[in-house]
Amino acid sequence: MKKSSFALVRVLAMIGLAISAYLLIQKLNGTISSIKGCGGASGCANVLGSKWSQWFSIPVSAFSTVLYLGIIGLTFKPQRTALITVVLLLVGAAIWFSLVQLLIIKAFCPWCLGTHLTGVLCAISIWRALPSEPSGKGVAPALLPAGLGLAILIIGQAIGPEPKGYAISKETLSGGVPVPENSGERIIDMGTGKKFILGKSPFMGPIDGPHVLVKYFDYTCESCRNLEGDLAKLKEKYPQKIVVIMNVTPLNRDCNPNLPAQVHNHEHSCELARLSLASWIAQPESFPEIHKILFTRPILWPEQAKEKIALIIGEEKLNTALNDPEVNRLLASNTNDFKQLNSRTVKMPKLLIGKGKMLQGLMKDSDAFISAMEKTLPLK
Repeated sequence: MKKSSFALVRVLAMIGLAISAYLLIQKLNGTISSIKGCGGASGCANVLGSKWSQWFSIPVSAFSTVLYLGIIGLTFKPQRTALITVVLLLVGAAIWFSLVQLLIIKAFCPWCLGTHLTGVLCAISIWRALPSEPSGKGVAPALLPAGLGLAILIIGQAIGPEPKGYAISKETLSGGVPVPENSGERIIDMGTGKKFILGKSPFMGPIDGPHVLVKYFDYTCESCRNLEGDLAKLKEKYPQKIVVIMNVTPLNRDCNPNLPAQVHNHEHSCELARLSLASWIAQPESFPEIHKILFTRPILWPEQAKEKIALIIGEEKLNTALNDPEVNRLLASNTNDFKQLNSRTVKMPKLLIGKGKMLQGLMKDSDAFISAMEKTLPLK
């Protein structure tokens, strides 16, 4: 076999290696909801946060990284049976993972699909680079290792544990404004060192609710949207007991200078955050409705969101609130908290649950979340 005929294979394998390594780094860093090119409706967080993104506790991107390294090595020292085994693995894995996204997760990750497309193209290039041989030569010996490898992968994913998409940490915060105890306002002490005044920033739930949570989130973050669903079910079960302070925290350096280097800018994040805060300032009673609109999928363009909100509170009233210095003050306060809360993990969303404890990321489902809240708050 001529090594020169594998030049295209080598290029495609390098592309596959780069994508796989990038996904592996994002998975290990816990930044799967902040991957470049993945909008809030793309499904990246849902796919990469699922059990199907790992083999037991090992990210599948680690295996694809090793596979592409092996392919690059084989282009310098080609072996027919080994290359045919690789072809079968690449095509089989592409079919399997595409079906998982379509039928099981029901969400698609563009980067993952890019990896599979690269794999198929790489497999085609390998097959075309192989010299002509009698029909079927080299295929039969490759069937067993390729089939066994795919079977081990699928079984390991099916019986492996659900990934832990969250962390519970002990946190401290500074930067709060001193509040006199006799101010008549409801002061919330979450055990972090910073006190919150209920009603000075957006919140949802009865103002006299006994259990207060503080949520840091972004409207373009898919994991944040998922937690919104968990909180809705919790409030539905305990309608008079749960109050959530909604600290919108844009994942964009245009308005959040404290964004970690490994998190990319989320498009429209700042604009949607400002619309949310302005809506609260202009007409607090309409905030729950507007909050729901801002979490619409696919993500609304700022112009679309503004138009929808203006229909509720009025264009003039909204524009006046957008120019209110309080919008920037609240953003600065939230992003300053965000900087301090990233000391252990950059997972989003972040939910202060009391006694200095913070839930960062997502639990496996709403039932697990509700059960954890019932024990922590406690609600029963």
